[in-house]
Amino acid sequence: MKFGFSLQEHYDLPMEQVIALLADAGFCALSPGWQRDGDLEAIVRHAQSRNMMLQSLHGPLRGMPAMWSSDPQPVLQDLLDAATDCARFGFPILVVHPWNGVDYTFDPQNLCFTHFDRLVKHAESLGITIAFENLEGPEYLTALLERYVNHKNVGFCWDSGHEACYAPGWDFLTPYGDRLIMTHLNDNLGVTDPNGHLQGTDDLHLLPGDGVLDWKAITKRLETAKTQEILNFELKIRPKGDRCKLDLYSQLPLETYFREAYLRAQRIFVTYSEKARK
Repeated sequence: MKFGFSLQEHYDLPMEQVIALLADAGFCALSPGWQRDGDLEAIVRHAQSRNMMLQSLHGPLRGMPAMWSSDPQPVLQDLLDAATDCARFGFPILVVHPWNGVDYTFDPQNLCFTHFDRLVKHAESLGITIAFENLEGPEYLTALLERYVNHKNVGFCWDSGHEACYAPGWDFLTPYGDRLIMTHLNDNLGVTDPNGHLQGTDDLHLLPGDGVLDWKAITKRLETAKTQEILNFELKIRPKGDRCKLDLYSQLPLETYFREAYLRAQRIFVTYSEKARK
């Protein structure tokens, strides 16, 4: 089984060393985040020097509600430019959040798809696939996946942790598993507020096994979905920065953290690996 890793923005080591440590740990693919002032060229160069594949590029993380409004700037332009950079640097997939923010009102009768239509068309012209990811506002994800059900360049990115802490009770893999093209695998403690209120700080991106998710069940669910050549892990050594609610790893050497992440991936997905080889 092949495993990929989603790069975070900040580490205590230079990115060249980070990528080398990931490769040494066993990860074969990278998925960095897009930033307007980022140095994608350097990331790609370092990845290629270690024969690592470029699995996906993650679009902007904030401002997505504007995509449903009459004025999506600047997030629309950021997404268009991110898709262009996918084609420029050789990333086949652009991961896109349909929404961000736990407080919202979903009105299915007044949805504006104009700006998403433009993004999907632009990506299609470049040969890039859009992977819409489950996050807060799960209804927006379902609206997009239903709208673009017949578009070959639109698929689904499943985030295991987001489902647990942002959409408890939802099952995205049953209806959309046949359109799965990307995973963001990570653990957390679910919804921790005793009154059930959703909180952004519950999105911990822990190593599998350090939270409450049932990884045997997750493996079985993934086995019923479209088989993935590379399972991607989106893990954070210090989630949410100063708002971190559970600091398990910040004192670990990065090499130790990456090696442990890879070992857990191997251990958890051994049965999935057997299915993927068939």
